[in-house]
Amino acid sequence: MNIAELKSKIIVKELPNFLVFTGPETGIMDVYLKQIATVFKGSVCKSESVKDVIKLCRGTSIFKKNKLFIVTDDTDFLKNEKAWGNIKLILGTNSIILKYHNYDARLGFWKKFSNETVVFERLPSSIVAKHISKEFGLSVENAIKLAELYDNDYYRCKLEADKIKHLSQFKQLTMDTAFEHCLNTGVLCADYNADIFNLVESILRKDYRLFIQLYDALINQNEPILRIISALYMGIKNVLIAQTMNSAKNIQQNAGISYYSYVKAKEMVGYYSNTELENILYILMEIEQGIKTGKINQEFSIDFLLVNL
Repeated sequence: MNIAELKSKIIVKELPNFLVFTGPETGIMDVYLKQIATVFKGSVCKSESVKDVIKLCRGTSIFKKNKLFIVTDDTDFLKNEKAWGNIKLILGTNSIILKYHNYDARLGFWKKFSNETVVFERLPSSIVAKHISKEFGLSVENAIKLAELYDNDYYRCKLEADKIKHLSQFKQLTMDTAFEHCLNTGVLCADYNADIFNLVESILRKDYRLFIQLYDALINQNEPILRIISALYMGIKNVLIAQTMNSAKNIQQNAGISYYSYVKAKEMVGYYSNTELENILYILMEIEQGIKTGKINQEFSIDFLLVNL
């Protein structure tokens, strides 16, 4: 099933009781999930597994209304061919949407449910820009630039547009002026090179010697300091989220980071306490503000961070 067919079924309220959502464009996926949820008028349940849903649906009399169950990354069901055959019958008048972040068309599951699967691919920049422009008041021209900067990732574009919006409100600028400011100062940084990712990981693992080596390499490559600070801030924040949340269920909706970022952050949990991570975030904000106001010399900004660590 393609997205156009899904949209038509939502409009006429003739959705099948079993759907599978997958693909890289999780932002648009969430938009459609919200639209489907309105059809069920609030009777939506998030479940840990299809197995749990089956247990509930075998006693459908307990439900006063038809339920929509949303299950994320249930790998057990993905492999359990015996459960596939009668799942629609067991659901009865209830419905289920399975969300999978990883999609491998070679697996039997995807061949079995190809007609029920909706793959959310990246949208063209013009369409992403249209949505961003309408929602945030950014000109279409700049919205296209933003979309292309983040590979048409709708969810990421929304996060960055929200950042621009806060800046525009704080400094009383138009959205387009705030966008240009963010673009020129390195606040919008989509083109990280590999050394920046390695730099963030080194400090998260407390390998300060490697951190200094990578930092020196980045400076020699003329990498903007503010871009490095921004990458460090995002990495520390992701680890703090991973360290304080017990589940990856709906992580993008609940915490604002992708499932992939959550999984990567999980690898670096435990090196710092929550309080230490919060302090580092505060230090990074202080450094960024200090650079912008001229109170902290860019040349010594990372030294300031290391001394405080």
